[in-house]
Amino acid sequence: MGDDTWDLKKMQVNYGGGNLCGESVPGITKIKYKEFVNEIKEVAITSQLTTHAVLGVVTTKRIATLRVTRAYRTVSAEAALFLAGTPQGDLLALERKRVKSKLDDPDRAYSKDEIRGAERDILLAARSNRWSRGVRGAWTRTILPDLIRWTKRCPKDLTFHVTQALTGHGCFRYYLHRMKRAPDAACLYCQHPEDTAEHTIFDCVHWDPLRLPVKMFVGNRNITPGDVQDLLCGPSDVPSSENDRL
Repeated sequence: MGDDTWDLKKMQVNYGGGNLCGESVPGITKIKYKEFVNEIKEVAITSQLTTHAVLGVVTTKRIATLRVTRAYRTVSAEAALFLAGTPQGDLLALERKRVKSKLDDPDRAYSKDEIRGAERDILLAARSNRWSRGVRGAWTRTILPDLIRWTKRCPKDLTFHVTQALTGHGCFRYYLHRMKRAPDAACLYCQHPEDTAEHTIFDCVHWDPLRLPVKMFVGNRNITPGDVQDLLCGPSDVPSSENDRL
């Protein structure tokens, strides 16, 4: 038991281990590494920063957001930034560059607050667009597709266990098997061949009693991945601003 617990702890961010590129993390392939390198180069071109500068910003922000969200260190930068509600460094730098340029304009027609508010909306739209086009953090993107709703109305605190459910990285046999911490990916309770986060949260009969209150809350039906964002952020037709609800 003690050895297994230590193995799990070693996969968390506070215990060091594999770097951002993930060469020493089991299950991370050379293909994924090449995808990561290409994405860094693309971001560098878009943000007009050097590749080294972008890599430094991404690395620092990823470590910080993994700690804030209490996520395993194998969680992608995209998913960690999304859950923490943190803008990507290059997009934030571009926003501040635009704000400074407009504030320095002697003929500007808008106040400082109006300029910053408009640029923050542009930043949010850019983050949403990047999230929808991303490839990593697939499970998080499946259950939380709307970045703008999450950013404006996300839960105030993410616990260690909630983050596992939202990322799929944690005490799920499918994940542990990928990380070479379990002999197989089968569910311990119902012997389903793949004990993923989706199976545990939505399908495994062992957890039916715990799902019952939520099932009754959504209208006495089975909950699905499509219900998660509404349950955590509220219905999509309810305005996020308190003033707009009046």
